Amino acid sequence: MQPNVTHTQLAAVTMATDLMPLRGMTFPALFVNMRLSARDVGGAIMSPGMIMGWDTPVAPLSIQLTGKRS
Repeated sequence: MQPNVTHTQLAAVTMATDLMPLRGMTFPALFVNMRLSARDVGGAIMSPGMIMGWDTPVAPLSIQLTGKRS
């Protein structure tokens, strides 16, 4: 079965499809600091006191966020 598109249409769609991932990686890199690594921040990705292990219950975190006990 022969496709009903011209070579120009196919080329245009192919170029647009190829450019979308490139734009998706380039634009955020222009506006977001992509150079900051875990080594630069000492491994801290949360505010001091909010770091919790896998076995920490939810209650201490909710108290810290709201200042109220539930």
